[in-house]
Amino acid sequence: MGASAFYFLGSQLLGTSQSIPRWEDWQVHHKNVAHFCPQCGEVWARIMDSRLAGWHAQTTLCSKHGGGSFISPWRNTFEELPPEVLAYELQLRLTKEP
Repeated sequence: MGASAFYFLGSQLLGTSQSIPRWEDWQVHHKNVAHFCPQCGEVWARIMDSRLAGWHAQTTLCSKHGGGSFISPWRNTFEELPPEVLAYELQLRLTKEP
């Protein structure tokens, strides 16, 4: 069985999927990712990979400050995301003010 990725929103497990390499700025993450809001200082989301150790803090606005997305703006494929994360992303976009 392959490695798994666990998506947390706050401390709640949102969904699980098969693990794939995670990228930021064209570099592969070799650590788990904690999304850190630079406005309020909250770690609002985490992506934990069962094969990795340690953490990388990624500066990403939380939903209270105009962000809240697990999806990087440059991404154009989403098949690795679990259905629960896709449902969260859809709801996030439907409730955002224009």
